[in-house]
Amino acid sequence: FPVAKYGIPKKPLLYKQYVAMLDIDNYKQTHDPMLLMVMRFALEDINLRDVQKEDILWVYEARIGLDYQAISLLKGHLSAEDAMRLVRTYGDETVFGILPAATGTNKPYMTFLDEQANAAKWPIHVRQTAFKLLYAADEANYRKPYHDFLMANVNTAKNWMDRSSLYTELVGMKDEESQKAVREALVHDPVTECRESILYHLKEQGEVALAIDAIVVIANGKDEKHASVSPSRSFDQWSHNLVEYLGWAKSRKLDVATSTKVNEATAKIKERMARHEMED
Repeated sequence: FPVAKYGIPKKPLLYKQYVAMLDIDNYKQTHDPMLLMVMRFALEDINLRDVQKEDILWVYEARIGLDYQAISLLKGHLSAEDAMRLVRTYGDETVFGILPAATGTNKPYMTFLDEQANAAKWPIHVRQTAFKLLYAADEANYRKPYHDFLMANVNTAKNWMDRSSLYTELVGMKDEESQKAVREALVHDPVTECRESILYHLKEQGEVALAIDAIVVIANGKDEKHASVSPSRSFDQWSHNLVEYLGWAKSRKLDVATSTKVNEATAKIKERMARHEMED
């Protein structure tokens, strides 16, 4: 079909044309839902590389229901001063998802992040974001506060995604207390996706010895019951992920004791999977 003669596909709009659609003043007067839809389309279609911060801040601060779209476009464009002003003015936790990196030389921003990290009003994932930025900027001074935060929340966080994120950071901490928490989570966390997240990050960090004793417990069927929160998972996906992790572990340079544990755990998990298939 000769669509080219109809000008299809259409050329993308220029950035200034998208901005022209953002008629905030008119919308505040009319509250026209069609105009709101047009502005939402414009924000969704703008190329992130073309964004001019002032244009999008104007939309965000208008507070007309386009905050989420505006926030996603502001990522990578905010200064520390912008970020502090937005959080203090609007108390909007979504701003934490686009906070710029910190540097130890920017004392006001470091102080701001410290305040947010220790503010009980924020949920765990928001406080963790502030702590991660502090830790990245000044590990020497923020390792202990961040570690204490992780340990204080990892067993009490009700949201499984929060726990998953906390486990990820503990895997990277490397100290014995953190490693113990990770091993216990593999055996005791009630959500399968949390356990799988730990496996993924253990592999990413090149860790085998840290987790192998916990995996042996799992292979022997001595771990606590757990369930998935995702309805579309395949049967025995957790076991497949364990076998995949152990297969990767075999490719690592291991001592004899660890290698033996890896082989034995692999055999037991595969045996259980085969038994399940026969029962089905």
